[in-house]
Amino acid sequence: MRNVKNDVINILVKESIIANDFEEEDLEKDLLANNILDSLNIVSLISTFEQKFDIEFMPDDIQAENWANINSIINVVSNNLNSNK
Repeated sequence: MRNVKNDVINILVKESIIANDFEEEDLEKDLLANNILDSLNIVSLISTFEQKFDIEFMPDDIQAENWANINSIINVVSNNLNSNK
């Protein structure tokens, strides 16, 4: 069984979005408001997640609230994995 949370976090670390030593409370940190994540990062992440998980994001998935923090990114990836089964 795939651990989506760990996979997503590993990708965010690899893409230099978050530090390798992030804390659990960082899961809710607003990545957009804190200028950690921007539209170009989101496009890159979408491509990476689509390739890694063999999923396809729909236009509704590209809403800012889906990319605001680590937990919301994990949720949007998980939802796509579940809908593609």
